[in-house]
Amino acid sequence: MNLNLGCGHDILPGWRNVDARPGLGVDLIRDLDRPYALHGIPTASVLRVRAMALFEHLFHWEALMLEIARVLEPGTGMLDLLVPLGVLNLAPYHVRIFGPNTFDPYLSDVRSANGSCEFDGVQYFTKWRGWTEHYFPFSWHLARRFGRKVYALPLTRPHNLYLELRRNERPWRDGA
Repeated sequence: MNLNLGCGHDILPGWRNVDARPGLGVDLIRDLDRPYALHGIPTASVLRVRAMALFEHLFHWEALMLEIARVLEPGTGMLDLLVPLGVLNLAPYHVRIFGPNTFDPYLSDVRSANGSCEFDGVQYFTKWRGWTEHYFPFSWHLARRFGRKVYALPLTRPHNLYLELRRNERPWRDGA
């Protein structure tokens, strides 16, 4: 099973499309800003999760990260994530600002300067790939609304952080 979280109008065929509001093609209606937002989805039953332009709208995105870690298959599950990078993409409806190291506490392959691991207890992912993208501010939202991508010339500072995170082999512990 694959989950498309916060799908809005971006419905993916063959995926379970999840959004806060009912709509054409939405399979599950869930408030993703609540603890246990993915209740009812069995542990280690999802191969891929997609969360594009979602986390910046959530007050409690950390709880959703743990729910995603719970439902992804250990060792093979992947999380595709796109968030605005820094204050250049701050909008009135964004409640969070993300930096390049925001997701480090969730990565088991992140090390401090002295080589030790600083974050113990929530490390359920490894970084597979990641890059920054050059978009006009809010272009991702326009692309989702109008069904096509609106690109900027790469002459401006990067506005979005795209990450592919692989679920590591660490087994899920309830209450982790």
